[in-house]
Amino acid sequence: MHKVTHRKKRLVIIIHSALWLLAGLFLHTLLPLPAASETEGNDAEVLAMVNQVEISKDDLNKLISQFKKQSGKESVNLDEKKQLLKNLTIRQLILQSPEGQALKKEEPVVKQVAEFENSLVINRFIKGHMNKQVSLKDGEIARYYQNHKARFRSDMKIEASVILLRTQADAAMVLGKLKGGESFEGLAKQYSIDLPSAKKGGSLGVVEIGTVYPEVWKELKRLTPGEISQVIETKYGYNILTANNILAPAIKPFKEVKTEIREAILREKRGKAYDEMVKGLEKNADLKIFESRLVQIGGKK
Repeated sequence: MHKVTHRKKRLVIIIHSALWLLAGLFLHTLLPLPAASETEGNDAEVLAMVNQVEISKDDLNKLISQFKKQSGKESVNLDEKKQLLKNLTIRQLILQSPEGQALKKEEPVVKQVAEFENSLVINRFIKGHMNKQVSLKDGEIARYYQNHKARFRSDMKIEASVILLRTQADAAMVLGKLKGGESFEGLAKQYSIDLPSAKKGGSLGVVEIGTVYPEVWKELKRLTPGEISQVIETKYGYNILTANNILAPAIKPFKEVKTEIREAILREKRGKAYDEMVKGLEKNADLKIFESRLVQIGGKK
């Protein structure tokens, strides 16, 4: 009994989710219905017929992909496939109904269809121009790396440790113990109130500019390996620092930045291709822009 109830609940969720997806797809299907699917003649590809209109594997696969994305599921079982296919037939019945056909002719719907068509055409137009003009030649990424190595220089990094104290008096006491030769690691475990680092003997791991407070970074940069800092105050308390190791700036390996370079080159080329496309469109157009009228829009000057 429990299994049946659970199954029904799951199917209800599927129904609501799928109908929600179908509602989102409605705009894409407001154009006149095709007489038959492109899979006509291949019965194995046809999953259902709705008044002579075929629903194909491709139709269902598209809906399954969207259902997975919306539900977060990695796969769908047979019951879910059946319910999704059922919803595709419902969608066709709605679109083929007299009311559905009448809705296609209503002004708000016609306007939405036109807006969708315009967006689709513009996106395809731009994508087509980008694909034609934007490509990478052999060796281009490597040459970019060789010619711009300075851009890929890593920042200075420091392997650092800290002892964080609540009061200045506590900090002065611990600093005295350090100057007396006691272990930084041992004192961090005993006194530091920064518990995550205290458990590791005060270790902060590798830090760089932007990952610690500016006053902490300024002091760390001043230290030589093994040197103990003065007491540095931050809003969290009083810090005693040490630099365990200094990692000097270095050029990042080609393998590490190859993807970054590729994207940078393509981004630059897309920008140029887009500008050229716009110039070509504007060249022979009767284009007028009335910038003085912009102040009247949006309520702000």
